[in-house]
Amino acid sequence: MIKAFVGHSFDPEDESIIIAFTKIFNSLKKSINFEWEDADVTEIKPLSKKVPQKMADKNLFIGIFTRKHIELEPKKLIPAKPWNKDKYVARRADCDYGTSYWITQESGYAIAQGMATLFLIEKGVRELKGLHADMEHIYFERGRESECFVKLNEALGQFLGESKSDNGNKGSNIPPKQSRKDIDIVVSESIAAKESAETEEGNEIKNPKEEKDDEYYFLEIYLALLHKEEAKFDKLKKEVFEKYKSDENNTLEWQAKILSLESLLAQKDVLNDLKELQRKKPDNTLIAYYIGQEYEKYKNFEKAIDEYLESARQEAKVGTKLHRISAAAHAYVKNNQKDEAVNVLLKELHEDSPEDDKRLVYEYLADIAKAMENNELFTAFAEKALVLNPSNNSLRFSLAYKYSNMDKDGLALYHYSILTTNSPDSSNCNNLGVAYASLGMPSKAVESYIKASTLGATISRANLAQKLLNEGFIDYANDQLKEAMKSENYEKDNVGRALLKIDSIREEENKKEKEALESITGERRFKQDYADAYSIGFTVGDALSGNWNSKHGKIEIHLESGNKLYGKEEESVEESNLFLGMMLAAGSAGKPPEKRTVKFIRTFEGKIIKNRAFEYKLKIERQSPYSTLLTQDLTITEFSGYGMVSKEMNVIKVVEFDKDKKQSFSEMTKA
Repeated sequence: MIKAFVGHSFDPEDESIIIAFTKIFNSLKKSINFEWEDADVTEIKPLSKKVPQKMADKNLFIGIFTRKHIELEPKKLIPAKPWNKDKYVARRADCDYGTSYWITQESGYAIAQGMATLFLIEKGVRELKGLHADMEHIYFERGRESECFVKLNEALGQFLGESKSDNGNKGSNIPPKQSRKDIDIVVSESIAAKESAETEEGNEIKNPKEEKDDEYYFLEIYLALLHKEEAKFDKLKKEVFEKYKSDENNTLEWQAKILSLESLLAQKDVLNDLKELQRKKPDNTLIAYYIGQEYEKYKNFEKAIDEYLESARQEAKVGTKLHRISAAAHAYVKNNQKDEAVNVLLKELHEDSPEDDKRLVYEYLADIAKAMENNELFTAFAEKALVLNPSNNSLRFSLAYKYSNMDKDGLALYHYSILTTNSPDSSNCNNLGVAYASLGMPSKAVESYIKASTLGATISRANLAQKLLNEGFIDYANDQLKEAMKSENYEKDNVGRALLKIDSIREEENKKEKEALESITGERRFKQDYADAYSIGFTVGDALSGNWNSKHGKIEIHLESGNKLYGKEEESVEESNLFLGMMLAAGSAGKPPEKRTVKFIRTFEGKIIKNRAFEYKLKIERQSPYSTLLTQDLTITEFSGYGMVSKEMNVIKVVEFDKDKKQSFSEMTKA
């Protein structure tokens, strides 16, 4: 049985939407095990007592997010004219609609309570970046709510068929990862760049002047196909082909672009049409790329890879070439050829490659590792890419998000701190707060949540509510104390102690922050070095074989059969048996503890993954000649890890995990 609480607007202008969905909900009650309830108009104040009470026995929250007001970040406003600072312009693409505050607050409360969520979002509402959960989204258009009936029925049916699962992720409020689009349209990054809208007194947005250039036509054709406006689509095609009738190559490329859009938006079979274009212009790289997309759409990954690589081979521009190779790499991943996916990009990476080329390769490698769900490779490649391009905020956000999911809160803190400095949007500030909270810094967490809420992060309000009483609203507490001091007869001792406590908390958390950031320096360096070791061509030879000094003692390693690593080392060590010594010394005061010889057997097994990178398992057996009924004097300890061999073959750097997955970094040196 689904028991849902529905959160929605009570504004008169949204009444038609709410009535439409009410009819749908009541229809669904008749066909599936579904009940629903909403609040009364008197209960719409922020989280009034009645709303949590009504939600207490529900297992699903349905939020209806309607358009309320235009939202525009101040940094995206630019002067309309250099000499007029009172008038500003904004790109229409930068303007979004916000939604009702109490709906987002109710949503945050529902997520905090572990409820499943289903969001019905009116098209045009600003992306709900701050809300993190296993969210189902259904978008609707005003006046066409009934078109959601099928999707809504399917979503509720799926919910009925599944047991409720944990939505949370250690309290993390980071948006879920976005899935990669199956079809990637190649188009200029400047689309909509000339789509400016004039703002009168920060309010009225006027239509931009139409500039009929390539970007204009591409966007308008896209929209015509999206909205199924056939007459407009035909008119635009005619204009484009008339414009480029004297340029055969450009005409063919436009034909390919339009066919690819038709494939994407109109589910048209365009493969044969694209092949016909290719016969006319065999050396056109863009046409080959689009043919690769078509093959990939039909899951013919081998053909897709061939076309992508052929497109890349003929492409002169390095950036475009690497983009095409990346498409081939993704097709390899989908075809379960993960080694090939990495190798096809590594072929483009050389020690003497220009820095910008290296940056692109590492960024694409990080993307591929993410698609492979290889966290260690993704974080290594991403760290390396960010050294080469620190301004890649999108990659940094993905890396910070991944670190948070891996419980590496110090690393998440490091990257979110950079993001909030360089790109202080609501999502980054909120997630920095999550990292602070995970590291036991409640006042810094609250400060970040407050900043996030001022920037529009709705989930931060829920986070603040959770922290208010027990996790340090330092600034608010300070304000209250200052107000208390205005009274003539305030309790000086109590207020004084409270103020000192605030100072102490701030000092302690500043220290914690410094320690947290210092503690991850070595790990970041290790990941960057590991990316080099994995990526740059190198052949590990016989110089690797021999004895190595490790933190566990001597370890024997031999390179066998090309990439196999194996070694077994036995070592006898004298140590004191304090327990046995005490028993033997009973009545013999001053007798030293009994000495015994303990044998350690260390077995090392692993393999070279690629170039200087390897993985391994280490088993350590500790054997003693003494064993009693009370003490079983035999222990076996096992570790797993990965690492890299230095180019000089005299140092091995490893990260090692024990049975509890606790990691440690260390070095081995050649004996």
